[in-house]
Amino acid sequence: MSKLRGRILDPHSPGWDKARRNFCARIDYDELVPKAVVFCQNREDVAAAVRWARENDVPFRARSGRHSYEGYSVLRDGLVIDVSELDEISVDVSEGRARVGAGVFALDLH
Repeated sequence: MSKLRGRILDPHSPGWDKARRNFCARIDYDELVPKAVVFCQNREDVAAAVRWARENDVPFRARSGRHSYEGYSVLRDGLVIDVSELDEISVDVSEGRARVGAGVFALDLH
C-alpha cells in the first residue's frame, strides 16, 4: 500500500484511538481493535487497500460515517477502509448530473 495518497494509522500512530472508533458508545472497542485504518483519498486508494487486504488474507470493513449501531464497520485484527474523507459534491447543471463522494453525510445533501 505504499502508493496510497491517504493516511495509514496503526496502534502506534498518533490519533489511533480516535481513528479506530465509531460514534456508537455501546460497542466494546477494547474487543474490536483493527490492525490498521486507511483513510482513503480517492478510488485508487480504496482499490489498493482492498487488493492489499485480499492478497494478505486480512479481513476488512468499509467505513464512511462511523455511525454503525451494530459496529459492522470495525473489526478485530483486520483493516478498516475509511472513505469519510471522500466527501466531495459536484453538480453539473448543464448535464443534469451530480457526483457525490462516498464519505458525504446525508445532511450535507439537503
